[in-house]
This record gives sequence, C-alpha cells and structure tokens, in this order.
Amino acid sequence: MQDWASYALSDFLMFSPASYYRRYELANADLWPGQLLLAAAAITLLWALRRPGPRSGQWAALLLAAVWAMVAGLFLHRHYAQINLAADGFALVFLLQALLLLACGLSPTWRQRVLAARPVSTRHPGMLLFVYALLVHPLFGLLADRPWQGVELFGIAPDATALATLGILLTGSLAANWPLLIVPLTWCAISALTYLAMGHVHGIAPLVLAIAALVATLFRNPTRADNATR
Repeated sequence: MQDWASYALSDFLMFSPASYYRRYELANADLWPGQLLLAAAAITLLWALRRPGPRSGQWAALLLAAVWAMVAGLFLHRHYAQINLAADGFALVFLLQALLLLACGLSPTWRQRVLAARPVSTRHPGMLLFVYALLVHPLFGLLADRPWQGVELFGIAPDATALATLGILLTGSLAANWPLLIVPLTWCAISALTYLAMGHVHGIAPLVLAIAALVATLFRNPTRADNATR
C-alpha cells in the first residue's frame, strides 16, 4: 500500500502534453474540409433545440450517433491510440454510446423524449452547455498558446463532443435520457484526470461544467417562464 501511495497521477501518464495536443492537429488535418459538415450538423442540432418538430429528436439522436462513431474511429483509434494504450478501449466505449444513440433514434417512443417538445430557452443549462461546447471550448487551446490547427472541435475532440451531447440530452427528458448520460459524464471525468496528470488544471473545466449543468437541470423548475422561447 505504501508503494502505491508513493505514486503521483503523472506517473501513470504515457505521453507528454505536446504529444497529446498534437493528436488534435493531426485529426483536424485528416478530416479537412469535413469540419464544414460538422458545422452543418451543429447548426442542425441547434435548430432542433430552438425549433423542434415531430422528427427533431430522431435527427438529433442519429446525428449524435454518427458523431460519436467518428470520434471513436478518427481521434481515439487512429491518433490517440498511438500514444495511449487505453485509447482503443475508450474507442469501444464511444462506439457503445453511438449504438445507444442509434437505438434511441430508431425507437419511436424514446426519440420523442430526447429533446424538449417545445423550444428550449437560451437560458436552459443544457442549451448553455451546448453553446459552450461549440463556441467556447475550442478557444481554450488558443488561450494556452496552442496552434489554432489543434482546436478541439465538436465531432473531432472527445471533450467537446461529450459536452455538446450532454447539453442536448439535458434539454429533454432526464428519465428517458439517463442511459445516454453515463458515457459522456464518465469521459469528462477521465479527461479531467488526464489533464491533472499533465499538470494542466484548466482541463477539469469540462467535468465541472457538465456536473454544474446536470445539477442545475435537476433543480430547475420546468414551469418557470424562462422555459418559453427567448
């Protein structure tokens, strides 16, 4: 027990921060100009939140399933596995999440509860988390003097994808969506530990924001006036 206690979190790290951040640059370069399609998918999801229709939940679930499968293959398996032996295991878990989302999209009763039946307020915690994942999270790398080619984008970076997915799911029925929350929340915790091991405390932000949004949603009164469109 004393031997284990002598280890620091950084002792279990298999790579340097520079090597880790380089993975994002390589993934972005491999996908270009596919980022334009990811931007279109993000706009579609935002439209579904603000202007939900009879099939919005289905489209949201199917789009998210495709995105999770792409992160599993492009980032985790193709690039992250080169420096982390656990990455292929993470990729399998991301594929499991993709299958759950696919099942949700194909289930008539489940998909109707993925999103709220009416427009989501811009002040809803889930909406705020979704917008953060799309627009704010990618900027953290730039603030840390990382090259812009390595920005962490929704659909490529696991953190941004997990946060955006959580944001969407929090706007719907938590009773129906809870199985879909487990993997994104678990990934945020794994990512936070990775950043702490690298000595980059700012990397715990996704986990903190995810938990805050979940708690705020749980305590939110659905009958409040701010549920209406703003």
